Amino acid sequence: MITLEEIKKFIEWEISRLDKEYKGSEKEHIFWANLKIAEETGELTEQVLTLLGFSRKVKIDKFDIENLKMELADVILVTMILAKRLNIDIEECLKKKIDIVSKRIYEEIKNDRTRT
Repeated sequence: MITLEEIKKFIEWEISRLDKEYKGSEKEHIFWANLKIAEETGELTEQVLTLLGFSRKVKIDKFDIENLKMELADVILVTMILAKRLNIDIEECLKKKIDIVSKRIYEEIKNDRTRT
């Protein structure tokens, strides 16, 4: 099992590697990371569609769940790279969002109970 701290360390390392390999301003790196999220999301979508049988038979026949897992990981990692480049604390954002969603779900349940 990997911890969030280990992932964050990897993100730091990967950003350093990308900065050395691809010269450009921070603004350009942010732009590229944003585009990369769209690319990886498209690849994940293709894998999910294939899993569900909404692709050509040749793709369905070659489907491997490991590819879907790797595309999902790509989306998460590139999103974390973008967050870091934007100086956004992903852990704090996740905590806030989980709190918002939890309250929203609770309110929906509470409202459903009062209607019956």
